[in-house]
Amino acid sequence: MSDKIEVLNPQFSRVSPHEAIENGWTIPSDWYTDPEIFAREQERIFERTWQYVGSTYRLEKPGSYFTTMIGRIPVVVLRDKSGAINAFMNVCPHRGNLVCLGEGQRRVLQCGYHGWTFDLGGSLRAAPRSECESTFDKSGIGLRPLRLETWGPLIFVNADLNAEPLAETIGGLIDLAETRGFDLNRHPLRATREFKIASNWKVTLDNNTECYHCSTVHPDFSHKYHVDAENYQITTFPRAFSHISPSKTPTPDGSWDEFHLSYAWPNFMVSARGNDYFYTYTYVPVSPGVTMQRNDYFFPEEWSENEVEEAISEIAQIMREDWQMFEQVQVGLSSGMFPHGVLLVENEALLRQFQKLVFDEIAG
Repeated sequence: MSDKIEVLNPQFSRVSPHEAIENGWTIPSDWYTDPEIFAREQERIFERTWQYVGSTYRLEKPGSYFTTMIGRIPVVVLRDKSGAINAFMNVCPHRGNLVCLGEGQRRVLQCGYHGWTFDLGGSLRAAPRSECESTFDKSGIGLRPLRLETWGPLIFVNADLNAEPLAETIGGLIDLAETRGFDLNRHPLRATREFKIASNWKVTLDNNTECYHCSTVHPDFSHKYHVDAENYQITTFPRAFSHISPSKTPTPDGSWDEFHLSYAWPNFMVSARGNDYFYTYTYVPVSPGVTMQRNDYFFPEEWSENEVEEAISEIAQIMREDWQMFEQVQVGLSSGMFPHGVLLVENEALLRQFQKLVFDEIAG
């Protein structure tokens, strides 16, 4: 039996998250699998940041509402009688039941468990049998409010009532969109899709911070659009960034045909082809190894349903190519023998920026 001891290269050594970041390595691999890290992310990231929840097109009339989740928080978004859009925690203050399910239109909100009823401003209007309670005072009871702001037709919600305005996160993207002439109000919402991915939410964003993978993972896209470092254009902001893939064959009429993507911390993106159409991505963490991807698609009103479905199918091909990589990466990260990755710090500069933001919130 040999008594020889093999010495591993430094990149296989476990180091502190701070040291890994400073070395140009990724955050520790167990940050993609550890339930305690996942719980800390919910508290320190998803309950304190602006989260895209849906479009104003889903709230066309007073009383219109839809429900969703931001991290682990159930949310109801609605348009009140005055036309204002509000968001509340979708939890009855009585016993914690969900007040609303799905989407629709109501004059009041009524919990299906014990019939507590709330007006569209979130205040308690009635609680059956409460009139028999000598100490019950409904005036101070209501649904927990959430911060809500919009960017064009895009609705963002924040559970932190003292959070900085949305513009502190996406202000650079707003200015850049105006400079480029990118118009979020140009097209209506035409479709919504939801997909479950067997990977950690950070794997999805690690991927979408770079196009270093595009030539190998997306051959059809990279045949049509520039993905090389010389032509791929990047604009960065403290908590957001944008990148552009110029078309390799400009349109004869000179119309805007670039593919551009805008990212906002922590888990939101808008991807578009010029002003032809755009679609959103939201990566919702479900568990350390499961992420829900939600997409809203905004296409021209005059497009037929067949044209919309054809465009979504083409986009879905790129998504499926990414999902395969996401799930393969999650297997590698879960191996227990891969402490962290080694980055190309210039080609993956935005990835490093994203990971530093994660580090600052979790360990900083």
